[in-house]
Amino acid sequence: VLFASSQAASAQRTMKGQSYIGGQCVMSCDASLPVGGEITFGRYMLDSHVKGSISLCPDSRELSSSHRMGYLPVTVGADWMYRAAETYSRDICLYVGGGIFLGWEFYDPLRRLPRYIDTGLGRSAFIYGLSPKIEVEFFISTTVAIIIDAAMPVAVSSGAEMVRTHIGTGIRINI
Repeated sequence: VLFASSQAASAQRTMKGQSYIGGQCVMSCDASLPVGGEITFGRYMLDSHVKGSISLCPDSRELSSSHRMGYLPVTVGADWMYRAAETYSRDICLYVGGGIFLGWEFYDPLRRLPRYIDTGLGRSAFIYGLSPKIEVEFFISTTVAIIIDAAMPVAVSSGAEMVRTHIGTGIRINI
């Protein structure tokens, strides 16, 4: 009878059905660019978590040896992250996974390119794609965690760059 009525045990920090909110600073691997950001809301499952996000991540592309064009993707996305490794108390968890996104990409939003340079891209474009990710979660209290992640968004319809790399760090609060 005891064996038949047993259920999955909940851990101290992350448990099935627990929600969270988070925010982080995100930057391109080109450190000369301004920092962007991401706001997330998600829910833990038994061995993973799902999240929705809104992000703004400035990036740039080299047009010539003397000119770089900045662009600004503003996206919404959904991710599924599998917990690949964790400590016994789940103080530290490693997640791998990824998701999908869609949004709008603004080309040279600060108008830094000289007027005589024609990129042929227009002012903006609709983008969508996939984003593989890896994420580490370090709990500093029972409900607050520091997040460090790396992503490689592949924007299929981008006029600027198809494959990018981003790193980010932020905070996640379990509610």
